[in-house]
Amino acid sequence: MEAVDALIAKVYGSVLEPGSFLPTLSDINQHLDCDGVHVVGWDRHANQMIVSMLVGDHLRSVEERYRSSPHYQRIDPRTALTLAKSPGVALACHDFFDDAYVAKSEFYQDLLIPGGARYVLGGNIFHDDHRDIVIAFNHLVGRPQFSTRQRRIAERILPHLHQWTMMMQQASSLRMALATGFHALEQLTQGVVALDGRLRVLYANPVAQRVLGAGLMRPGLGLTATHPLGRDGSDFLREANSSRQSKTFLAQSKRGVTSLAVTAFAVPVETSGDGHNTPVGLQGLGGSEIATTGESLFHAVRRPSLVVLIRSTEQASPIGEAQLREIFGLTRSEARLAFALCDGQEPKSFAEQHQVSINTVRTQVRALLHKTGARSLRDLVRLLASFS
Repeated sequence: MEAVDALIAKVYGSVLEPGSFLPTLSDINQHLDCDGVHVVGWDRHANQMIVSMLVGDHLRSVEERYRSSPHYQRIDPRTALTLAKSPGVALACHDFFDDAYVAKSEFYQDLLIPGGARYVLGGNIFHDDHRDIVIAFNHLVGRPQFSTRQRRIAERILPHLHQWTMMMQQASSLRMALATGFHALEQLTQGVVALDGRLRVLYANPVAQRVLGAGLMRPGLGLTATHPLGRDGSDFLREANSSRQSKTFLAQSKRGVTSLAVTAFAVPVETSGDGHNTPVGLQGLGGSEIATTGESLFHAVRRPSLVVLIRSTEQASPIGEAQLREIFGLTRSEARLAFALCDGQEPKSFAEQHQVSINTVRTQVRALLHKTGARSLRDLVRLLASFS
């Protein structure tokens, strides 16, 4: 049975390489000593065929007529038989349809036998609320019924083909989601960088690559903070990674790109049964720990820990009050005043509108100058306007 085990392994391998599935079916067909394999599926709600894969040119004419004829699909006696069984159960048609039945069957007499097909060994390999997929291994006219050996092999392989369809469905959904997400990231007008737990770059979209350049390979993404001064990007990234809280700072890249607003936020994680913290939506992609159990096997792969958003404040879209407060450490009242000043409102008008004293507003202006590092009210407005 080593040969069968090898075939089963190839079935599962085709989940990652879908193009290898038909060659694998061909190998199974040859090992079973059959004359062809037909995989066919239907959408019951839409009442139409959704899958038709064939191995074996001997069955080409039968497959083409069957695929193009809703009538033959409807009167196929094998369909109801296989769908009445659980997925993965192997059946042989001659156990249910004897020669007398075949002699009177329109399906056999008008389609199968004239096309050269006679006996079928197979079963249902996928079933959900609206779709069914079955597989049929064929003997041509003149071949005997399926042997005990062939049936035992089919009984071993079909449950794995059922598992294969389930895995393929999940893998296809994941591929579509990844392709959609990747395309969206590639089209963004702001830079996006994913870092692992050691702050190594896992991914950078085209904008991030253009803005950061070789800085992607340097500590802290090669960023130098312009507010607050005296710190580099590594400080903020380490803080965000260790605290699992977002950090925003203004920076300049090594490429001379000034006025960058950088926000680093932690990828949400869930604690699995083996004690590992795994990013939500990325379970199974792994981390940097050494795998010591079966459950932690795939944690040996680097996984995202931080996502960093990078945008030029000179071209950025307006930011919100919360972001402004986080960047400069402002209070709610100070942030509200900052937005009013950017809109051209005078301090006296702001005091009257919000029913506070002009002295309170002047105190808030001094706080804004101190926290932003601006030297004058004009510089303050110019700096804040760069964000809006």
